[in-house]
Amino acid sequence: MENALKDLEQIAPTHLKITVVGKVAQFYSNDDSDDYKNLATLKMYWNQLLGGSTTFASFKNAVLGNIFIAGPLASTFLGEVNGKTLGTLSVGPYGIMMGMGATVLQAKTFIEMLHNGCYLLLLRGQEQDLEQYKNILEKTKSQPLN
Repeated sequence: MENALKDLEQIAPTHLKITVVGKVAQFYSNDDSDDYKNLATLKMYWNQLLGGSTTFASFKNAVLGNIFIAGPLASTFLGEVNGKTLGTLSVGPYGIMMGMGATVLQAKTFIEMLHNGCYLLLLRGQEQDLEQYKNILEKTKSQPLN
């Protein structure tokens, strides 16, 4: 992930929006704990990697466990539906992926990958730029999915 972000950073225009989603357990061994040792360390790590004051949040999803999100799309996961945070709902991340344009199969694949310990790298930008970034990610052996 770090290599992919560094490669993107070298050519990324300022209008590219990068968000990372992952499981807290990738950084801390006790995924079931509501007290994740020190999320400030995790937040600082992603701020340094993504640059500046990156929006950071973590929450417990009913299916995925404790997950974090770092980047401008964090607010999407923190939005509320009937008084509940969207990202915490069992189908919340799936619905968010669909809302961002993923097909049913892609959304299912993304959530399975997240569940299995992969990061989700969400890029928002202009179509021609995103195609260029997809090619860069393929070179870094990340798994870009349309």
